Amino acid sequence: MDPKQKRAQKKHKRERIALIWAFILSLLLTVISFIAVGTNIVEEQITLFLFIVMLAMLQAIIQLFYFMHLKDKGHRMPNLFIFSSIFVAIVAIYGINEWLWW
Repeated sequence: MDPKQKRAQKKHKRERIALIWAFILSLLLTVISFIAVGTNIVEEQITLFLFIVMLAMLQAIIQLFYFMHLKDKGHRMPNLFIFSSIFVAIVAIYGINEWLWW
């Protein structure tokens, strides 16, 4: 086996291990959110809501970067569209919130 194939195999193994860890972390975040809701650990609803939203955002970031391969080179345009859509969604939610509570 030549050195180029060995490097490719090592890279593939590292990527596979990273995907497995990302999957385990996603499962762990899901279990934590179910436990937080099911056991009523957090008494205040707004605190529980913010905790669940934080876990969901963290899980979405993990899935975007590892399972959608946005961490790899050559994904600048998809990154631009995804992050600009997130920005537009945040501005729209803020605007609707201000409009409804005016």
